[in-house]
Amino acid sequence: MSRLNSFSSEASGIMRMSWRNWLRHLQFYEIAVLYMLSRLYINVSQVYFPFYITLGQNYAKGYVAILPIVSYTSSFIVSSLISAPSIAALLNRKALYLAGCLCGLGNCIWMLFELHSGFIYVVAALLGIAQAILLVTSLAITADLINKNTESGAFVYGVMSFLDKLANGLAYQGIQLLTPKCDTNSTSGACALFYRNVMVFVPGGCLVLALLVIISLIPQKIGKRNGGRSHIQHYARYLSPISYTMQCMDGYE
Repeated sequence: MSRLNSFSSEASGIMRMSWRNWLRHLQFYEIAVLYMLSRLYINVSQVYFPFYITLGQNYAKGYVAILPIVSYTSSFIVSSLISAPSIAALLNRKALYLAGCLCGLGNCIWMLFELHSGFIYVVAALLGIAQAILLVTSLAITADLINKNTESGAFVYGVMSFLDKLANGLAYQGIQLLTPKCDTNSTSGACALFYRNVMVFVPGGCLVLALLVIISLIPQKIGKRNGGRSHIQHYARYLSPISYTMQCMDGYE
């Protein structure tokens, strides 16, 4: 099947992309970082949300069941809406991702403060909305990057999934090493502050970086192959030693 797809790519005049071509494509790295940051924001905020509820905001354990349901319900509704073909055709993916980042950042700032019972439901709903927007749009942007080069699409998704898992593992390990000794009956201010900081600064930091990446992608056409020349080759021509090396490598291929 992949061979048929590669033939169709050649027939339509689209540059075939091997794994070597992807590694010389600057946009590949930008979108890989964007996807990794999106998944890191989603996973960290989901994993530590129950701790934030009970230890960070001192709510009863019953809220650990209620508030994630609110978050998942809002996430399901929003993802269903923006994934509908009739609505998706009207939306700009970069603008939507930008809106998701701003929504998530506003929510992170709000989570730093002590929340009363009514506001905690709003925070849970906004968390689900931001997660849905970032996940759906990052996957759509990745599909735009692959474009019609489905012969190497598995490599693209594999690299992004690997970076996602690696970043999440490192983040969890770092957070656990810094976690103070807390139990379910603890009223320590250090525990409350720690889990508030985790839910604010780790996901918030991911969103700030993702915001910078998506802004850098706004003037670019995602999926464009730069006329058969890789982005790294395009910028390397201004640096003669690097340009010479790239030309030599092309001569051996």
